[in-house]
Amino acid sequence: MKNRGDLIWKEGIITTIMGAVLGVIITYFTDNLGLSTSKINIKWIILLFLLALTLLLLSLIFIRINVIKEEQIKLFTDTFCGFRAVDDDISEFAIRKLRKCSITRIVGTARQESIEKDNDKSSSEYLTKIEKKLSGNKYFVCKRVTSADITSDLFKKHIDKCIELSANKGNVFETIFVNQFDFNISYQLFDDTGLLLIVDNLSKKDYLDNVLGLWTENKEIIKAFINRFDYGWEKLKEKK
Repeated sequence: MKNRGDLIWKEGIITTIMGAVLGVIITYFTDNLGLSTSKINIKWIILLFLLALTLLLLSLIFIRINVIKEEQIKLFTDTFCGFRAVDDDISEFAIRKLRKCSITRIVGTARQESIEKDNDKSSSEYLTKIEKKLSGNKYFVCKRVTSADITSDLFKKHIDKCIELSANKGNVFETIFVNQFDFNISYQLFDDTGLLLIVDNLSKKDYLDNVLGLWTENKEIIKAFINRFDYGWEKLKEKK
């Protein structure tokens, strides 16, 4: 993304060029030819002057609009500064981020309340993607903190399969089950480059569903979540 300094620099260059062109035009018709002796119609001089001035003003307006636009984009969508809302399906978004990921830390239940009831294809594909990563030759680590009260058979099978695959391929899958933990706000870390924060909401009377995903690439935020996850992970292991 172009920054404000680049745009201001270009604004200065264009202003200088247009000013120089305008100066040459005025100098040529006044000093070299002389208005009093030149046979050129004074109306053409005024017209050229106004044309150059118009081009200059239009260039400055165009650059200024770009500056404002870039600042707005940075304010609302620059994930290096803060969070932005995930417009895509959250599971599909997570699948894309998993492709180049070598270690992921997860706090959540993988939408187990809705994954089977709504025939949620994208959520199933998300679990399958983790299984494929664990069965691959490229080293992969997955750590998950989840509920001890697993109600979904699909999620149970996923956990068992991940344990089996990691043992066969030398990859790492570890999970810690906790009681009485509120997973309405869950998150997933992708290496140390991205954080997906998920807020659940009551979708139907009998279960919660993911309705809001927030994504950030802010290093300080990601580091804070990694530190919190690793600290909590060790504490939970000690209790076990």
